[in-house]
Amino acid sequence: MIPIQLSLRNFMCYRTDDDGKPLRLELDGLHVLCLSGENGAGKSTLLDAITWALWGEARSADDDLITQGETEMMVELIFALDGRTYRVIRQRQRGRNTGKGTSAGKTWLDLQILDGTQWRPIGENTIRETQAKIDTLLRMSYRTFINASFLLQGQADKFTSASAAERKQVLAEILGLDEYAELEQRARERVRTLEAETIRVRGQLESLQPTAAKVPFWQEAVINAEQQRLRLQAAYAELEAEYTVAVNRLRELEALAQRHRELLDRITSLHTDIQRYNRELHELDQRIAHDESIIARRSVIQAGLAELTTARAELERLRQVRDQYNTLMMHRTELKQELKTAFYELRERLSRAEQERERLYTAVTRFAELQQRVATLQHRLHELAPVHARMAHLQDQRIAIEQQLSHLKELTYRQTMLKDQLDQRRVALKNEQDRLQQDRQRLDRQLP
Repeated sequence: MIPIQLSLRNFMCYRTDDDGKPLRLELDGLHVLCLSGENGAGKSTLLDAITWALWGEARSADDDLITQGETEMMVELIFALDGRTYRVIRQRQRGRNTGKGTSAGKTWLDLQILDGTQWRPIGENTIRETQAKIDTLLRMSYRTFINASFLLQGQADKFTSASAAERKQVLAEILGLDEYAELEQRARERVRTLEAETIRVRGQLESLQPTAAKVPFWQEAVINAEQQRLRLQAAYAELEAEYTVAVNRLRELEALAQRHRELLDRITSLHTDIQRYNRELHELDQRIAHDESIIARRSVIQAGLAELTTARAELERLRQVRDQYNTLMMHRTELKQELKTAFYELRERLSRAEQERERLYTAVTRFAELQQRVATLQHRLHELAPVHARMAHLQDQRIAIEQQLSHLKELTYRQTMLKDQLDQRRVALKNEQDRLQQDRQRLDRQLP
């Protein structure tokens, strides 16, 4: 078992990072690792986290492992074993105070295996069954681990101080001697069976001896029985020899079994690699076929690319035309507004000019009468100086009215000119709008 990554959340002195995520310790690629720090820095805590994740065992009780002030903790361990990658996730929730006492805490355990790029659960239905599967997978229990691989702080002599039976059990788990012990037990049972058979035959021989003196026939039977006894003794000796050979063969088989397991693991790994290579080869064949189909359509693609380039250029030109059209439409709207404003102003000024013209026309009509009266009243000018001054003033008013009439005619002429320009601009905008509409329809027909 080779640790790859260790993640902790609220495990003793290890809380979380600044984002609330578990703290991670990357071990991949490290062949020799040394943990150095002051007392209480958390060196042994990391090892406790590994044992608690794998076996649910540590130097303290489960709830005591939860960080002070927190209600739950999580430890995740990713490790490599026999060419495969596994992940163990163990979580613990602290028991709650219900007023009648503290309820029991809850523990969750999950075992996963890396299948390609995805983690696939391989745990059992219960924690006990999943833990048993982990022990089988590791081929080591917590007791064996702390006696053989990890010496607990202050318990370096735990293995040497254990009883002979306990040391034997630990060594048996480390060396995998359970299988050999079972073969030895079966051989011993076979020997006991043969010994019981020999005793039974001897008993039969002893029971036949009293009758041999009475019946000569039994003499031959006794001889046969004695011969059978001899054969059984010879068979017993052969079995003894076979037992010795079996023990030696057992040792050879143990070595072969170990080699067989290694070969099976290697075959499994090679089979997995072959399947992965076959999948990659199949994917490459599909990609080659796809690329060949694309190459076969090269002329069509190039023609389509040329059409696409032309269409994009035409689309860019139409976008520019559209921008010009929008600008012209905005300018048209502004001109229409200006024309409308000028039209209203001219209409208002025309109305005022017409009123002024009517007033001037009335004044001109009265001017003829005034001329007649001027001839009559001319001889009275020297006496009627105020009337003469009034006449001069009326003359000035007439000149002003004539100037206003001239300005009115000029405004009328400018109104006619602006109207003609507006009509020309309206016709030009209409033509441009029709041309843009035709370009848009043509573009709509070209585009899919």
